[in-house]
Amino acid sequence: MPSSNEALYLLKPLLLALLLPPTPGLILMALGGLWLRRRRLGLWLIVAGLLYGWFSCTEWLACTLQRWLLNPPPPLNSAQLVALANQPDTAVLVLGGGSVAQAAEIEFAPDLSPLSLERLRYGIWLARRLHAPLGFSGGISPLGGTGRKPEAELAQRIASEEYGLPLRWTESGSRDTRENASQSLPLLQAAGVKRVLLVTHVMHLPRALRAFEAQAPAGLTLIPAGVDYRPEAPWSWGDFLPGSPGFRKNRYVWTEVLGLISGH
Repeated sequence: MPSSNEALYLLKPLLLALLLPPTPGLILMALGGLWLRRRRLGLWLIVAGLLYGWFSCTEWLACTLQRWLLNPPPPLNSAQLVALANQPDTAVLVLGGGSVAQAAEIEFAPDLSPLSLERLRYGIWLARRLHAPLGFSGGISPLGGTGRKPEAELAQRIASEEYGLPLRWTESGSRDTRENASQSLPLLQAAGVKRVLLVTHVMHLPRALRAFEAQAPAGLTLIPAGVDYRPEAPWSWGDFLPGSPGFRKNRYVWTEVLGLISGH
């Protein structure tokens, strides 16, 4: 019989499918259709489902929820980067964000997902800017399906062959953020690292920081290094229109909120 953690890994795809957009909106509209005999309640449910469906595909709602529910730290600024440059005992650690079993454009070879590639690119940029060693933490996600290679193996190949910067550390056994922390921190501690720039997407930062702070040894400083911040600019009408970027970001926000609530 699987343990409670193993059962959660098995059930996670189903739970996320039920809780993330667009499913809640579809459920509201279905209930409204069933209750149309109670005309006012049924209509209100259908309208609520339609509004949910619209706004759950907008950049405006995703960024608003990110600020209200996650409150991530701000991006690194130039002054921080200057202060961190050439500092001993400092390292950059990139957290994996998924992989692709077969990328048709590179002869159906396994590849990192767009999220992982964004994080890796920023990690490489930081490592070069700060003259700091670079590590990558990521195995095979329980949501990834079959046929995938550990993300850290793919990251090592890409960093070396495409960017000319081999990784100093790779951790390829983790399945989630808590395991990123538990399996990568000992590698950094053994190397004498005292400051870690933790690279992941801005929406993932609060949960990642919580996981790493809970397991970080005494004397280790964690510095959040987020990817994909919204530029400081007024809202435009396009931010209120539905689109695939807004839909993906809304799903990402709720994934992180649910992860914080569940402790995973």
